[in-house]
Amino acid sequence: MIILVILITYGLCGIVTHGKIFEKMRCKIAEKSYNVYEFVTCMQCTGFWCGLIVSLLLGFSWWSILLAFMTAGTNEIIDIVVSSFERK
Repeated sequence: MIILVILITYGLCGIVTHGKIFEKMRCKIAEKSYNVYEFVTCMQCTGFWCGLIVSLLLGFSWWSILLAFMTAGTNEIIDIVVSSFERK
């Protein structure tokens, strides 16, 4: 089940931080507040909030905060690995 949470949050974070569908939203956010823009483009930041939301929706209750921290870290690690392959 934890692998499922990690995969869901990585996909969701990838869409929010890098996806074309949210590109206009990120540009509008950048015009209004650079701090919020940094949050929306950071895999670790969005990974935490996506992990918290997904784990609450799946019914993890009190364990959700731990899963949120775990997904923040794993999303960042996965993104670094994927980015290293894309550069080659």
